[in-house]
Amino acid sequence: MKVAIIGCTKSKKIVPCKAIEMYRPSSLFRKEVEYARRCVKADVIYILSAKYHLICSETKIAPYNKTLIGAPVKERREWACCCFEQIKRTFSKSDDELVFLCGKKYYEFLEKEVEKAGYKYCIPIRNIGRIGKQLQWLDKEIAK
Repeated sequence: MKVAIIGCTKSKKIVPCKAIEMYRPSSLFRKEVEYARRCVKADVIYILSAKYHLICSETKIAPYNKTLIGAPVKERREWACCCFEQIKRTFSKSDDELVFLCGKKYYEFLEKEVEKAGYKYCIPIRNIGRIGKQLQWLDKEIAK
């Protein structure tokens, strides 16, 4: 199964809703969802949330104001540990391929654990640059 794992965003709706809808105000999030559906052909989409950790895109959540940007290293490590525990409970090393579509703060400590555990994964937007460059890259990939 192909699994797209998209990072949460600062821009959010102000009412409780499904996670896939919560972050729709963000153009980056919308393009990552489109890329996950069209290019990755993801069977399922999950979201890495600074507050809720790993959540299914269909899970209803409440708005929040939390980010990993600027969070201390210790907090980001603990967050990644929690997310990895959820990954182990949710996905199969032999059957699932994880495609991370998120910023470095979201995968920096998680990637080592995923790799060490033997999961198939990729981070297609790694080393593309800041958000503007990512948006351009996503536009080109989606248009192919």
